[in-house]
Amino acid sequence: DAWDRLLRMEYRMKLGLQEKIIGSILLVSMVVSIVLSIVFYNNSVEVIENNYVSSVTDNLTVCAGIFDDVMKETYYTAVNAASNADLQQMVREYDSRKQTTLLERMNSYRSGNIESVYCYLPGQKVILKATPSEMVEQECSETDMQWLSDVARGQENPLSPKYHTDQTELVKKRSFTY
Repeated sequence: DAWDRLLRMEYRMKLGLQEKIIGSILLVSMVVSIVLSIVFYNNSVEVIENNYVSSVTDNLTVCAGIFDDVMKETYYTAVNAASNADLQQMVREYDSRKQTTLLERMNSYRSGNIESVYCYLPGQKVILKATPSEMVEQECSETDMQWLSDVARGQENPLSPKYHTDQTELVKKRSFTY
């Protein structure tokens, strides 16, 4: 009976020692696996974030370049129109009966990036419009005249772009104007 108890205790100790060794090996393996997983996860997150930031930055750079090219083209078109002596003469000698020639000349300045060309004549209280859908002379209401005066006023450089809502159209839309 004592001998049996001794064998059982030794057997338990052997199993206990084996269990301790196996448990230690599993614990060390799990700790190493968890630490490696955390390190690899953090590195992966950093790489993904850097790639995302780089991708967004590259896209914004391309879009900014395209926008800059559009604004340059529009600026040079505005400078050409403002310095065109024939166009200036037509505006000074404006006659509503001969508006078609002036409107056609204004329309020639429209391009893919320039949707509309307006000419505000405060003396006659009219605005000439060359848009994709029409070329017309439109009498200005008091609201239109106030809005056009506000748009024209307050700019140090008359050929610098201004971002605003066009109040002379039925559909109000935001645009850049020169």
